Amino acid sequence: CEAPPNRRAHCEAPLNRRDVVVVRAHRPTPAAVARMQDWERSCLSRGIGFVVSVDATMDREGHVSRHLRQAVGEIHEYTQDQMLEISPGLVECIDKMGIGFAVPGDKGDKSLAWGFHGEALALWYRSLPEDGRPDFVWVLEDDV
Repeated sequence: CEAPPNRRAHCEAPLNRRDVVVVRAHRPTPAAVARMQDWERSCLSRGIGFVVSVDATMDREGHVSRHLRQAVGEIHEYTQDQMLEISPGLVECIDKMGIGFAVPGDKGDKSLAWGFHGEALALWYRSLPEDGRPDFVWVLEDDV
């Protein structure tokens, strides 16, 4: 699709195309959860799938996942151990980063998902049946 200079082109997506917005989360604030709810409503009203992919490695009590399940429709929960199952080479990074590693000002509760986004997203994608996989995936972080 083309547009004149300085004008945005309006292109229609094919009717059979399936888009999904994935929001990666770790420990979202109430404001972040509210944004997710707004994004979900907006996406679903346009026929776009919406899922929150949450790193539950450090959420041993399950508080974050329970809170998100009450707030949004579709949750994909995963842990660092699951990431290591599909990407065993990451084990070398644990010593370098350390489980529970911290950056200045942080609480020291990061998993490998903090630095390896693609592998975390691969867990979600691989969890889908092949005939249910989207054509396009848009990825956001919960702190945008």
